[in-house]
Amino acid sequence: MTLFIDNREGSKELFPAFRQLSGCPRIKLCPGLPTDVMFLGNGPGGRKISIGIEHKTIPDALACILSGRYAGHQLIEQRNNFDEWWLMIEGIWKQNEDDGRLMLFRRGEWCDTSEAMLGSSKVWMWRDFMSWILTMMIIGRVKVWPTSVTSKAQSVRAIATLYHWWTKGEYEDHRSHLEVDDSGVSLTPKSTVFRAARALPGIDWVSAGAVEAEFGSLFAAANAGVGVWSEIKIGQQHKQKRRLGAKRAQRIVDAIHGKEEERV
Repeated sequence: MTLFIDNREGSKELFPAFRQLSGCPRIKLCPGLPTDVMFLGNGPGGRKISIGIEHKTIPDALACILSGRYAGHQLIEQRNNFDEWWLMIEGIWKQNEDDGRLMLFRRGEWCDTSEAMLGSSKVWMWRDFMSWILTMMIIGRVKVWPTSVTSKAQSVRAIATLYHWWTKGEYEDHRSHLEVDDSGVSLTPKSTVFRAARALPGIDWVSAGAVEAEFGSLFAAANAGVGVWSEIKIGQQHKQKRRLGAKRAQRIVDAIHGKEEERV
């Protein structure tokens, strides 16, 4: 899928940085886009999702607070045209521990906004900048990404990372949020069968889902033999279904019956 970049000032500067990026996605400059960068991603159930990204440096974002340009125009354009809207902020900032001033990291040192921003003597407070960001996130429902990068080259890598997240594979292929730790707490509810399967040797979360689908109950899983366990389909390899296999199945059955050696 193509990544589109607006050809106006402030946006088109990203284009040459993308061209120099290793593994650069297919890119195209377009006139009059409703945001700096846009592309289609893979959403839930195979649905295509439109993503719009506004890219701003910290001085740009601060100028938008004074002018209302982002909230009063650009954010509205994003919300009217995209399923997902993002505000990416380039730069590194922190608060001054003594008085709460907003400090920017520029040219290897920290300075306040009156020193860092050419043409402005205004000293910004960290609280005011963060309050604006929170308002954009909570009320404007924009995903604000403080990327902690300091150059256009680094910004396009961040954009490329977001692009690849949305376009590499299906939406349902993202699995990090499904993992369960020893407490059993998960972002998504997990059955007793799933949690018990995860405790068995050689069973990751993908295999645990296959075990859950195969047996449906702890009773059925506990009473199944090595032959049944070994035939459980746990994924694909070279377009063919992979099975749990006899060796792993034997370890699992031994563990269920208390014969497993102490796991390291």
